[in-house]
Amino acid sequence: MHQILFQTKYFNLTTLTVFTAIAIIVGAITIVKLSSLNSLKIQFLSDNFLMIAVVGVIFGRVVGIISHWSYYFADLDTGKLLQLLKLWDNNFSGIGALIGGLAFFVYICKKRQQDLFRWLDVITPSLVATMAIIHVGNFFQGSAYGKPTSLPWGVNFENPIIKYTVPIHPTQMYAFLYSVTILAILYFINKHPKISTSPAGTIALITVWLYSFFRFLEDFIRGDDTILILGIRLSHYISFIILAITTAIVVKTIKQLKNNSTN
Repeated sequence: MHQILFQTKYFNLTTLTVFTAIAIIVGAITIVKLSSLNSLKIQFLSDNFLMIAVVGVIFGRVVGIISHWSYYFADLDTGKLLQLLKLWDNNFSGIGALIGGLAFFVYICKKRQQDLFRWLDVITPSLVATMAIIHVGNFFQGSAYGKPTSLPWGVNFENPIIKYTVPIHPTQMYAFLYSVTILAILYFINKHPKISTSPAGTIALITVWLYSFFRFLEDFIRGDDTILILGIRLSHYISFIILAITTAIVVKTIKQLKNNSTN
């Protein structure tokens, strides 16, 4: 795969970096348009965007390091410790960045007395659009890869960071496809009268539920190294917990919508 687009003695421009930059631009445009449609002041977000991004990057890096703990801390030498500062390597957690950024965003909304749930209806679909593009970058980078497969679309990666030399699941492209599917679902259900008149936060709830559901399924065929607890990936536990919580809230919300329609 085309992991590096441009290389000099001092700097490497990776495909993942380019796709990440494109993803951020697309996400920002999506937020601006959705904010306008929901009559939200984009000034609030622009005033706090830098801090939200910084917190997200820090959380993403910390979770990425924890997930690859043995790589950094098996041998306590200066070179490995200095690599902790290299944010551009493969050990960055998108899920960690999302959780950290969203947690800080919730804090800012409460502090500035903003309508949190209306903002979440804007932010969550925009994040899915952002992640869709980053997943493609992960494919070229060779990160977040899958387990070996005999399916005809299995991919051979010529990349030293990938431990398999046989065709593997292109889980990055699976993630891209289900992210696009989620965006399509959100587009169509947003036109439904019951959704358009539902309480603020409904779109965010559906978005998180759908993404955690697909991510839970994806983890069954992920092959990259991470922390295992009782032989199960840490991210699998996280996806399951989020899925369980959002499922309970979705069921409760559906019951409320049915009761409102009968009254």
